[in-house]
This record gives sequence, C-alpha cells and structure tokens, in this order.
Amino acid sequence: ELSIDLAVTENVGAISGVDPTQPFISGLFAEASNSGSAGTISIETQALIVEDGAQISASSEDLDIDDGGPDIDDGRNGTAGNVEIIASDITLNNAVISTINEDAMGGGEFGNVQLQGVTTLQAENSFITASTESGVAGDVTVNNVTNPAATISLINSTIQATANTGQAGNVELTTQTFIAQETSEVAVSSASSRAGNLTINASNIVLDDSQLSAEASGNNGPEAASAGGANINLAVDQFLLMRNDSLISTSASGVANGGNITINTLFPIGLISRPDGSDIRASAIAGDGGLIEINAEALIGFVEREASPGNGTNDIDASSNSGNSGTVRVNTVGPDITQSIDSLPSEFIDASNNINDQCAFNINDEGSQITVGGRGGIPATPRAPLKPALPQSDWVTLGIQPEVASPPYWSEADAASKPAVTAQGICHRVWAARAGQSL
Repeated sequence: ELSIDLAVTENVGAISGVDPTQPFISGLFAEASNSGSAGTISIETQALIVEDGAQISASSEDLDIDDGGPDIDDGRNGTAGNVEIIASDITLNNAVISTINEDAMGGGEFGNVQLQGVTTLQAENSFITASTESGVAGDVTVNNVTNPAATISLINSTIQATANTGQAGNVELTTQTFIAQETSEVAVSSASSRAGNLTINASNIVLDDSQLSAEASGNNGPEAASAGGANINLAVDQFLLMRNDSLISTSASGVANGGNITINTLFPIGLISRPDGSDIRASAIAGDGGLIEINAEALIGFVEREASPGNGTNDIDASSNSGNSGTVRVNTVGPDITQSIDSLPSEFIDASNNINDQCAFNINDEGSQITVGGRGGIPATPRAPLKPALPQSDWVTLGIQPEVASPPYWSEADAASKPAVTAQGICHRVWAARAGQSL
C-alpha cells in the first residue's frame, strides 16, 4: 500500500493539463490490483485548482489473466484508498476527483472522497465520484454540520456515489448555499442493488435545470425485494427554489420499493412564479411508491398529481406502475398564502373610464370644455428657479438712454386682498336656460 501525502506551502496548488500527444492523463493516482490495496491521497492547501482534464483518483481493480482457460475468481479483492482534501477554495474545471472499486469492498474506511475545511467549491464540467463495479462504493462528503461551506456551486457537473452490480455509498453535502444549474446532478444509484442516501444540509438550495436523484434496483438475487435505500434528505434553513425542469427524485426498478424524500425548511418551498415542469417524485416499477414528506412554512407552485415528463407542470408524485402508491404528506406550519394571491388581469385598463365627467365632452350639449394653459412660469418644485416658456435671449444695447419709470404703487393691503394667482387651466361649463327652467 502506497499513499500520497501532498502539503502545499504556497497559497494555491494546481493540477492542470492533458498532453494530446501522449496517452497519459495528468493528475495524482493511487492504484492497486488483485489483492492489493490502494493508498490514500491526502492534499492540504489554501486553494486547489484541478483543470483541463486532470484527475485525482484512488482505485483498485481485479486483473484477469487471459490464459485461454475459464475465468476463476480467486477471492483476492483489493480495496481503493481514500481521497482526502483539506482546502478552503476548490475549483474544478473539466476535472475528475474519484475513488473506484473495480471488484472490491469499499465503504466504511475505504474508497471515500472527503473534502473538508471547504469555504467555496466551484465545479464546472466536472465529476466528483465514488464508484464500484461489483463491490461496495465509498461515500462522498463535503464538510460537516459543525463546519459548513459557504457555497457549493455546480455548473454541468456531477457529484455521485454509484454502483453497477454492487452497493452504492452515500453523498452528504453541508453548506450555506447550494446551487446546481445547467443539467448538474447529485446522485446515489445502484443498477442492481441497494443505493445509499443523499443528504444536503444547507441554508438555501437552488436547482436550475438540475436534479437530485436516488435510484435503487431489485432486479437480481434473493434479496431483490428488500433492495432499497436511496433516500433523499434535505434540511433547509431558509428556502428551496426549483425552476426550469428541475427534479428531486427517488426511483426503484424491479420489485424494489421506492425511496423516501424528506424536506424540512423554515420558509416557503418552491417559490415558482409559473409552471415550468419541476417535479418531486418517489416512484417505483413493481414495488411500492415511496414517502414524500415536506415540512415547510408554505408550499407554492406544486400540486399533488401524476408527474409526466414534458407536461410543463410542477408535480408531487409518489406513484408506482404496478405496486401500491406511496404517500405524500405536506405539513405547512404557516397560513396558506396561495389563497390570498390575486390573479392579475389579462386585459389592459381603459384609462378613458377614469376621467372625471365634469370636463367630459358632451356631443348633445356644448356644456363643458377644458383649456390647457401651461405651467405659466411656475417651477416644477417650490425651490426651483423660475423658467420662462420661451428660449432665453442675450441682452442687447440699443444705445438709447432709457427713461426712468416711477415704481408702481403697491401696499400691504393690496397684497392681502388680492393675492397673486397663476392660471393653470380653465375648466368651465356653459349653463343654458331652457323652457320651464331657471338658473
């Protein structure tokens, strides 16, 4: 067993590049075959950048020698080591961090991906995965409840614990803000056995054209009916926002029962202004549907009904194709604010209906009219200077001595009895005396 311990004294550690002229991939690798065990890859740095196709991987594989005879399982199965990274800022761009158990027992102490001390994790076009072919996959963990990250952001990226014929591990993410967009996915899945659980502890979760999924299968073996796991647990302090065909789903194939979805949030879940095809599903094929339990202040934009791909509605569905349907349990601790939301009118208001008829035109009676006289030099605000309606012209000298005019007589009595008023407009009605009537 050979381990790799890398402590970067500089602020940034970078693993970059794939040489197109060479059949090699840049990165850090700890590999074992047959009964050997791969060592652990440990990295500690302030910031880690993995990009341009580079990988960090610990793996084990069972090598079969082609001697012309039948393949014999000698029972010598190695184990993949762990990938342990302690870094404040992790940036992945077209990169892979993985543990792979080809035909070995992982889980527990082996084959895990552990990212600790993370403040920001940004992944674009990248994978973080713990997988196995026929053994037990390890877990993927980012921080813990006592030390949450500030932000985990995924763009067209995947975090997963998967198995083919083996058992999948767990995925647990702890952060203040979790954002997944552009077909990103966080998943636990097994093609023919039990899957682990997917847990996200966060203040805010935003899914934009992305999904959280847990899939188990009961297709093979005597324990097929009990195959399950594959639960999703979301503990959200503030809100969960789903939009643009996002999905939270547990599913079971064969005779396995569907997994459960539990969502606990203190604020409204959904917050969707229009139907856009986002769903919450706990479905099964021949087994029973799962339990969907939502505890929230309010549920906005979702309706319990059968979810169909592409129907454009936001659905909550715990159905089974041929087994018993599951249960949907929504507990809203606050008032149902959806009943107090008024629908906006679809037609524009006719402003002519809001005009006071005192100055309305009457075709049968020339009884009213309005004359607009302008502002008359009054400024827009009391403190603004006076501004004439005509453009200002420069002063000119005529060469003639002007006569000194006597100032007009004005007294305080005149000011009190005749205050100056500037005309704004004239609105009057013409009253006409008709026969038998008097004004």
